[in-house]
Amino acid sequence: MIQVQDVYVNRGARRVLRQLNCCIGPGKVTTVMGRNGAGKTTLLEAMTGRLPIVEGRIVWDDMLLQRISPVEMAGRRAVLSQQLQLNFPLRVEELVEMGTYSRHRDLSRYQRSVIIDEVMVRLDLEQFIGRYFHQLSGGERQRVLLAKCLAQLNCSRHLYSHQYLFLDEPTNSLDIEQQYYLLAQVRQLAREQQIGILAILHDINLAAQCSDEILLLKEGTIRYRGSPERVLTEKSLKDIFNINTTIGRHPVTDGPLITILPYEVCNRTETTIGGT
Repeated sequence: MIQVQDVYVNRGARRVLRQLNCCIGPGKVTTVMGRNGAGKTTLLEAMTGRLPIVEGRIVWDDMLLQRISPVEMAGRRAVLSQQLQLNFPLRVEELVEMGTYSRHRDLSRYQRSVIIDEVMVRLDLEQFIGRYFHQLSGGERQRVLLAKCLAQLNCSRHLYSHQYLFLDEPTNSLDIEQQYYLLAQVRQLAREQQIGILAILHDINLAAQCSDEILLLKEGTIRYRGSPERVLTEKSLKDIFNINTTIGRHPVTDGPLITILPYEVCNRTETTIGGT
């Protein structure tokens, strides 16, 4: 389990995160949501050791984050960034293999190839073998990058009791099918391999379907934390996003189903209520 305890983080002279407390459990999908500038990516970077904290502490499975070496960190966690821009041609299987680089000295070429083949099959990427990464669509690229992350974790799965995957807005620029496919794969990974997942998302209904826990951030603090049913309310969504909503039940999952009211309807309703 990753525990964030009374953490403060600065970017330059500006305080971005304030007294944050949360945890990421193995086998669970935790989603972080909030408006732009709320501190979502800063939280991810602090939890993965990319950004130093000013106060508090972050504990990974009873070990302080700052005591974990870069090599060990590469085995404990993988990060799927928003997009990867390559200025040189690289085949899909070569990019996936990059996920195994931290264990090149410990694993034979055959062992690495087995891991690569497994993740390629799992994410239905065999059809892209031999193709260049820059020739793929946005959704296909994200699947390849997810395969790279999974290869990175699978190389060291036998070394650590818990591993974690961090997703920084993974569904940006993806069509609807690719969004749901990607997050379905992520949720399955969490269940089958007990990987702890932290994902930054913007789509409220997507988060409601894939999350075990949701953190709603505002101005560098966690305002709401809990299950989708507990957190996604008309009051909280108005507070965090300044939107008016109605909350129903999903006909299949029975989870929360959020309808965002049109902006002009919201304004007309508020004007009528105000009596002007």
